[in-house]
Amino acid sequence: MESDILLTEKIQTFLPLLPEKLARIYLATEAKSFGRGGKEKISKIAKTSRTRIDRGFKDLSEIVISEPVIRSRKIGGGRKKLTDKHDMLLPSIEEIISPHTRGNPMNVLLWTSKSVRNIAKELSAKGIEVCHKTVSVLL
Repeated sequence: MESDILLTEKIQTFLPLLPEKLARIYLATEAKSFGRGGKEKISKIAKTSRTRIDRGFKDLSEIVISEPVIRSRKIGGGRKKLTDKHDMLLPSIEEIISPHTRGNPMNVLLWTSKSVRNIAKELSAKGIEVCHKTVSVLL
């Protein structure tokens, strides 16, 4: 009985936050976890129809695991990379650090005596706003 109260609280808290398809799938998974009689029990607890849960079972069987069920953003959404926004960013950094670079030019690892904060300040003077952490990542 105590588990029914906890389940009721969980469903009443979580269900309004979900879009319809995910709500049906969620109710179906809860009903599936009870086994026989689960649809009826969940429909009473959630105060919803059993046909909604049946549609959830149908939606659940149609899910392809290799693809995400929903996306919160469109493909390509989010912040663009600074190297995409400023195509002169990497050449500008190279121009700033090249007189202060030490080490074997044939080696991948090079040393610079410029700090990343000073490099960021010089980039700001050129009109490219980046923070020192971004410069560090790009180096």
